[in-house]
Amino acid sequence: MRLQKARIEGYRSIRKPLEFVVEPSVTVIVGPNDHGKSNLLKSLLHLNSSNDFDQDDLNWDSESKSDELPSVVGTVELDSKSKGFLIDIENRARKKINEKINERDSDIEDDELEQEQIVPENATSSPEGGAPATPPQPPAPTTTESDFEDLPEEPLDLLEADHIPDTITLSRIGLFGELEIEGLEEFQDEVQNEFFDYLPRFELIEPITKLSDSVTAEELKGDENEFMRGIFYYAGINPNDATTLFKQNDRTQMQVSQASDVLNETLKQSWSQGQDLQFRLTHDSKEDRIDLQIQDPSVASRYVRASRRSSGFTHYFSLKTILHSRQKDHPANSYILLFDEPGLFLHLSGQYDLLQVLEALSRESQVLYVTHSLFMINKTFPTRHRLIMKSEEGTTINGKPYTGRWQSVLNALGLSLTGSILFANHVLLTEGDSDPIYIYAIVQKAVLAGKVDMEINSLAVMSTSESKNTDTLLRLLLETEPVPKIAVVCDGDKGGKDRIKFISNVLKDKEIPSKTLTTDTSIEDHVPMIKEIYVPAVAAFVVKVLSFLGETPPNEESLKDKLLEDFNDKFDKEDTVVEISKWTNDVAVRIGGLKKKPSKVGIAREYATRLIDIDNREFKFGRRGKALIEWLQKELSIPTTHEVKESIMNE
Repeated sequence: MRLQKARIEGYRSIRKPLEFVVEPSVTVIVGPNDHGKSNLLKSLLHLNSSNDFDQDDLNWDSESKSDELPSVVGTVELDSKSKGFLIDIENRARKKINEKINERDSDIEDDELEQEQIVPENATSSPEGGAPATPPQPPAPTTTESDFEDLPEEPLDLLEADHIPDTITLSRIGLFGELEIEGLEEFQDEVQNEFFDYLPRFELIEPITKLSDSVTAEELKGDENEFMRGIFYYAGINPNDATTLFKQNDRTQMQVSQASDVLNETLKQSWSQGQDLQFRLTHDSKEDRIDLQIQDPSVASRYVRASRRSSGFTHYFSLKTILHSRQKDHPANSYILLFDEPGLFLHLSGQYDLLQVLEALSRESQVLYVTHSLFMINKTFPTRHRLIMKSEEGTTINGKPYTGRWQSVLNALGLSLTGSILFANHVLLTEGDSDPIYIYAIVQKAVLAGKVDMEINSLAVMSTSESKNTDTLLRLLLETEPVPKIAVVCDGDKGGKDRIKFISNVLKDKEIPSKTLTTDTSIEDHVPMIKEIYVPAVAAFVVKVLSFLGETPPNEESLKDKLLEDFNDKFDKEDTVVEISKWTNDVAVRIGGLKKKPSKVGIAREYATRLIDIDNREFKFGRRGKALIEWLQKELSIPTTHEVKESIMNE
């Protein structure tokens, strides 16, 4: 089961109703500190039947409404497994009801038959004048009338799969409210009660400050050692009953050795990236501790510690093990994992690794995490992000923070993108300010639509404006350590060719790949779906500009039709469009009514928003756009998402 959306009101800093859509795999909540990110995650914990509200959960300005606030409501999608479970338990309940109906009807028939057999009053003596005959007595009842109360008149039909709802609603309303299920009203009461145990469990994982791979019997009992609790569970030992193992003797040594065998076998079955490692539990008799050691083929001289491995290994292995401990301590059929600032104590490169770890975890469980780090934003999947802010209304949320080159996020975090190029492994330098917007949008949509497989979180695209800026940036990047993969792309006009000529010495000397676009074309001429996305974006931007200036704009739909008509008259095919920027400047003034040419950056942002928002099945790459992105991935050696995950987990 997956959470589709949530609505929260009157919960801590969330005063007004806050509703947001949840992605099927990973949802990222971005925002500054103390703006309600953690409160949002914690509110979802109350969709567990065992997590009641307490007084601190009620928003301070809502204290007079404790009968209806706090309120947490979640829409949950039922998968095929949960639908099958519902059908089974509902039909089982209906069969029991039908059995009672049959029993009731059978008793009624027996009563009617007995009435027919009762001797009339005037037939109380024998014909010969002997003793009166005793009337027949009905058998003692085996059931009572109360057994048949509230039964329907007719037997119930068994439930078919098409009668199962696609979603249900979980809600907890009011300070003393209990968790309720909506959407199963047609099911038997006992079925609804039984389904509570089948609901997904929400688990909150706090930041991992330090990984402990050594523990005492007393430490093992606490939640602060969930990692080692998970290790014990993997080893077939219940950590709640392991006290006697910590005193080293011949018996416990054998038990710990056998547990190590189980640990290795279990991890090899469930973790493909750990196939070459050998795990070993050992006694530290001086302090009555048990340690976890790892034998790594790449380290010949000693055992290694999980706490000293790379960030990718540590986070994947530790999170996987902690979650295993949670699942053993709190069994459920499925889990929704909530991570509060998961990269808080990590170096920037470690945060990048963590993105891939969370991706791997999302294959089995839905993941939501909150962050205030720019480097925990997953640029490969922009639509997963939500921006959370605090205003006079309380905590609010923006469902599309990726529009306008993430400007709303950057403003909220007090950051700019200028420094991000220094942390990139792959850098593309372009000419105009609108070029990075187009390139990011095209790559992101192509990844979402499954047209390319590219991990772009380590990619930086930066405009350089003038030729001398391109030369300066190239030399700056070449002096960094390690030197990133660099490529340069320029327009196909005279300016672009002159730029390549200006930096030709450094390109040749450092073997930096470059590309000049088709003659007289710019990035705009290479974008996918020009008719479907670009031309409507121009119309929308013109209308916005005129409205902002206080002028009466034309109808957007009408303007779009006029621009498309003019476009069709001007150009034969989308794949042969040349100098569409000049055409845009002309029609924005001549048809749209602007007094001067429009902003290229503004149109690019409008295009990027619309491209990301279209259904992935409707996306058409186009010959030029496809060729450009394939060149980009090849020349910058940008890995696939699968390659990145494998490399990080194998570190």
